Amino acid sequence: MATIELNGLQIEVYYANALTAGYGHKKIEVELCYEGEYKTFKATTNFMPGYDAAMDIEDTEAKYVALYELIDTQIEDEVIEWIDSL
Repeated sequence: MATIELNGLQIEVYYANALTAGYGHKKIEVELCYEGEYKTFKATTNFMPGYDAAMDIEDTEAKYVALYELIDTQIEDEVIEWIDSL
């Protein structure tokens, strides 16, 4: 399982996907797992070079992390709030 670190905590990136959200925009959806709890987070990116590079990654776990990194700054507060609520 791919993991990322946020505020010193290890969080698993369980799944990630991207859908077209308009010309030059992708809606990234990531499902994170922390201590057995799962939650899905979504945000939109227009950084197509990063998206293209992520989609070219063959390793599934590395691809999930790359997709997460495209939206990490947009969802960081929401992820921290979720973890604090557990």
